[in-house]
Amino acid sequence: MSTNRMQRVHDAVAKAAGLSLTVAVAGAANAQLANDWHFNGSVYDEMTGTYGEVHGTEAYTDGACPDTDQGFAFIGDTWIDSNTTIQLYADDSISFSCWIRLPSDPPNGWLCAYGFEEGGGHAIHTMFRYDYIDGPTYQISFYGDDSSVGNLWAPYEYFDGQYHHFVVVRDGPGDMIRTYIDGVFDDETADNSGDINFSNTQELGIGCQWHSSGAVALFAGDMDELRIYDHALSEQEIADLAQCSPDPELAITGDCPSMMTMSATGLTPGGTVVFLVAPDVGSFTIPNDYMCAGTLLGLNSRVLLGMVSTANNNGETSPRVFAAPAVCGYAVQVVDLSTCKTSNVDWL
Repeated sequence: MSTNRMQRVHDAVAKAAGLSLTVAVAGAANAQLANDWHFNGSVYDEMTGTYGEVHGTEAYTDGACPDTDQGFAFIGDTWIDSNTTIQLYADDSISFSCWIRLPSDPPNGWLCAYGFEEGGGHAIHTMFRYDYIDGPTYQISFYGDDSSVGNLWAPYEYFDGQYHHFVVVRDGPGDMIRTYIDGVFDDETADNSGDINFSNTQELGIGCQWHSSGAVALFAGDMDELRIYDHALSEQEIADLAQCSPDPELAITGDCPSMMTMSATGLTPGGTVVFLVAPDVGSFTIPNDYMCAGTLLGLNSRVLLGMVSTANNNGETSPRVFAAPAVCGYAVQVVDLSTCKTSNVDWL
């Protein structure tokens, strides 16, 4: 196909789609994942584009899932200033998700904390703590500005040298704190902290507790895939995270030009996904300042937005579209905007 012909096809698809990749990625609101640390050789928050500052020994280890290269190794003298603040969201909900691997006899330590515990009027939420007051336990605490507090204490017994998936959910409308281990409900309690309006601008501390004297109660163990969500995760979302859900899969059926079905599976339940099209395969990285920046696509740089869809509760979507003659032979790829995972490439 000549260069001019390819340009005409490109322009025709652009006119039909109405939006370019940059518009699609910049304009699609990621209403689910607020912060995302993969710990693949750096302490980088994929959602805010912020690098954290490591204090102590910076070390990495194997990751929790087959598709995660590395995790962060906290060896007892390390804590991370994330250089980013967090918040409770519109309905006073928030969720934390991560993988942890603890040594057989760990010291008391905190996975992450925001704000100061001591002193009334300071808001804090602490993700995870284990100590030996009553045997191995974890503690979840939410402190309101009015000095009210919601506390959840529960036993923890996973010291087998393996990664385990840990989730904390603060259900604002239900005023409940819930925890899940390896995708299974573990414990819950009523949250008495009420509405939390953060009165401090302290950055999120990872692997420590904030104290007026500095970072204390340093975590010892391995951590991977620390994520913060702006809503109360559903049990299906939690189960998917705990199973190291593979990348989305795309299968296109039908003959071009005609009605075609583009079936995508392995998506975030209820999440927003985009179908991207390009004249051919290639390697194109979503640029900075756009949603899922840094994500490597299997399409060439002439990427266009084909459509936006929403996954059902099973993490699937199967839109039917009419594929015009101008796009026959184009490559298609799906991006899950909740996780920034990409599918395989299929063809129109």
